Amino acid sequence: MTENDKLKGTAGEHLAIFDANINDYSCSLTSEESEYDLVLDTGKSLLKVQVKSSTHSRSKTKNSLSFTISRRNSDITRYNVDLFAFVNLEGRKVAWISVCNLGKHRKSIKKSEFSSLTLDKVLAEIELAEIRKSNEENKMKSKKVKKLSKKTSNTANQRNKRLEKIEKRKDKENEC
Repeated sequence: MTENDKLKGTAGEHLAIFDANINDYSCSLTSEESEYDLVLDTGKSLLKVQVKSSTHSRSKTKNSLSFTISRRNSDITRYNVDLFAFVNLEGRKVAWISVCNLGKHRKSIKKSEFSSLTLDKVLAEIELAEIRKSNEENKMKSKKVKKLSKKTSNTANQRNKRLEKIEKRKDKENEC
């Protein structure tokens, strides 16, 4: 990595922090030894952010930017992050995307899409995914409780039937 690449990466990190701050989120740089670039405080949780910066288009029409997410022999899971901030340094724009919505090695973003890939939007998507996951977990728990309840109910019914049989025997014995 050249010194120029490092400066562009740092500029991208600062632009992502600016974008988060201007949208009322606290965001900070991490140490250079960290697995991720930024920590974003949503007010509910702390999210780990990986920043990727680009200054030039690799497409023929020059209307999109291409970002390398990971190298050929690794995949996105090597990043221990919650979301990515893709920075268009020329346009001074940031596209925020959840790690769940990314492919393996590269991400291409049209320059016109940057304005719609906002931090508020990605945080809402993350929150919605967490709610869905919680609902699914609750459904699974509910199914387990129902099964357990049925077993308990069946056991109670069997016990009641045995008690009824015992009482009938006692009644017969008392009649004799």
